[in-house]
Amino acid sequence: NSVLNENSSSKCLIYFEDVDFEFRGTTTINGTNNSSCSALGMKRSRGVIRNVSISSPVAALQIESSDVDIRGGSFSSSGKEAISPRNGSRLSINSYDDNVSITSSADEALEIKSSFVKLDKGSNDFTISSSASDKADISSEEISTLVIEDHTFSSVEIEAGSSLILNDDATITTLTCSSTSNIEKDGTVTNSTGCAQAQ
Repeated sequence: NSVLNENSSSKCLIYFEDVDFEFRGTTTINGTNNSSCSALGMKRSRGVIRNVSISSPVAALQIESSDVDIRGGSFSSSGKEAISPRNGSRLSINSYDDNVSITSSADEALEIKSSFVKLDKGSNDFTISSSASDKADISSEEISTLVIEDHTFSSVEIEAGSSLILNDDATITTLTCSSTSNIEKDGTVTNSTGCAQAQ
């Protein structure tokens, strides 16, 4: 399936509320013309995303008060964060079924606000990367919890009141945090200069 934004609308390309959903097969969502809303947005919804490709000049995927399981796909933004769970969302991302790529050229690739996120690399590639010079690949803020089961992530920022659980098989190259962040570290942090709790 392919969903294209072929007009000049600045609105969300796809948006729904109070829905149980499943994206599967090969689905492309191209939010080229979106300027004020994400390419795919949802609120108070629950479901699974498999093998999708979403691109947008703003957020590719915005999740609000929802429970979402991502099991593969490509999510990219050229102007904001690629994926943004917020307002009590629960998000699980793993690459057991397909490759996962989450990238942004202007902001954090994954921005977590008041939500719970679990990252678990499977047998396929798993990339979360921002090419913006002053942004971390992953940021967690507004009393969020980030659990990293395994794999290596380059840069992670844990802001005031938020928590990081870094399990045995996980590595963060550069970790920064606030003095009021909660860091539970069984894995490896290569550079913890910006996070006293991880030293």
